[in-house]
Amino acid sequence: MFCYSSRSIIWSTCLIVVLAFAAAAQTPETVVAIVNNIEITQKQVDDSVAAQIYPLQQQLYAIRKVALENLITTKILETEAASRRISIADLRKQLTFGEVNVTRAQVEDAYKQNASFFASMSPDEARERLRLDLENQARMKHYRAGLDALRKKWPTTTNFAARVCFRTGRWRVAS
Repeated sequence: MFCYSSRSIIWSTCLIVVLAFAAAAQTPETVVAIVNNIEITQKQVDDSVAAQIYPLQQQLYAIRKVALENLITTKILETEAASRRISIADLRKQLTFGEVNVTRAQVEDAYKQNASFFASMSPDEARERLRLDLENQARMKHYRAGLDALRKKWPTTTNFAARVCFRTGRWRVAS
């Protein structure tokens, strides 16, 4: 399991953004250096570090994709809340409504599977925490189902389909 500090995530994200802007400003044919009248192009630089750039490109794409999904969800929630004439917070509460039935057997199963994790707690406290966690998971299922229904109600078109060319390691827009 990897542990990343928020500072390292922020720096990694900044590096990716800087690399993306730098790459966007130059084409593969851009001459980035001249040594003894011999040109070095952006493509030559990229080809020499393709194995190092590719994971960063994948990470940048993943970050952008998550950001896009979050923005889409926000717009859908705003639209639905406005149509119902309620706040977004109230809409979120409505989306979590539904039957939540956590049985004692489910709690016991979860307790047995995770007993070592709860060694510092009393068994009653651990079971109550597990019951609350299981209830929250059920509410999240209701919320996700509600969001899925809203996505169908408010159709969305996305044009965010970028792929990395495996031969060159360069980004291209997929058609």
